[in-house]
Amino acid sequence: MGMELLFGIRELNDTIAFTACGLHVDWPAMPLKVRSKESVRKRRGDAPRRRDRQATWQRLVDAAIDLIRSHGIDALTTINVTQAAGIVQSGLYMHFRDLDDCKRAAAEQVATRIRRFVADHRHHSTTDASGTARHFEAVLSLYETERRFAELFVRCRHDASPVGIVMRQLWDQMRADLDADLRAQFGHLEPARIAIHAELILGMVVAAGEAILDGRITDAGLLSHELGAAVTGVAAAVLGHLPKGPAAESSNLPM
Repeated sequence: MGMELLFGIRELNDTIAFTACGLHVDWPAMPLKVRSKESVRKRRGDAPRRRDRQATWQRLVDAAIDLIRSHGIDALTTINVTQAAGIVQSGLYMHFRDLDDCKRAAAEQVATRIRRFVADHRHHSTTDASGTARHFEAVLSLYETERRFAELFVRCRHDASPVGIVMRQLWDQMRADLDADLRAQFGHLEPARIAIHAELILGMVVAAGEAILDGRITDAGLLSHELGAAVTGVAAAVLGHLPKGPAAESSNLPM
C-alpha cells in the first residue's frame, strides 16, 4: 500500500477527501471567512465611541455630585443633571436605567471620597489622646468643608433608597476599616470587644457630626477635644486600659 493511501488529504472541487489507513472520508470544505476592510474600520471605531460614552457617563456623575455639593440630594432631577452635564434630557437614559441609577453612581463616588478622607487622616494620626483629638478635628472638618456630602451620609443612611443603601455600605466599610486597625494594634483582645469599640467610636463621630450640621454645636475644635477624651474613656471601659490621671494623655489607646 503506497504512502498516498496510508495518509493523504486532497481537495477536489468543494470537497476535502481524507484518507488514512485505507479509510476514506469526504466532507464539504468550509469557506474561509475574511474580514472586509469596512468591518475592520468599524471595529477600530468602536474604541473611541466607548471612550466617549464613558466620558459622558462620568460627566453626568460629576454633574450629580456637584449638585449634591451645592444644593443637596433633592436637587438631583433629570433636567438639572442633564443641563449641568450639557446634554439633552433624554441622554441620561442612554447611560443609566433611571434617575435612581444615576443617584446611586454619584453616591458611590461620594462614599469613596469620604472613606478615603477618613482613612488617610486616621493613618497619619498618633495613638495618644492629643493625636486622637487632632484626628477627630480633621474628620469633623469634613462636616464643614463638604457639608452636603456629610449630610448625604448622615441623613440618608437609614433610607431604603439606592442612595441610602450606598451610605449604609459606607458605614459598614468604615467600621470594618476601623475594626481592622484596632485588631492590628490590639490583636490579643477578644474580637467581640474590638468590634464594640469600633461601633461606639463610629457612632460618636457621626453623632458629633450631626450636632455640627444641626447647629447645636458650633465650636468644632472643642468638640474634637471632648470627642477624643470620650474615645479614651471608651477605650478604658471596653478594652480594659485604665488611664490614671495625667498619664491618660500619653496612653497608647486606639482611635
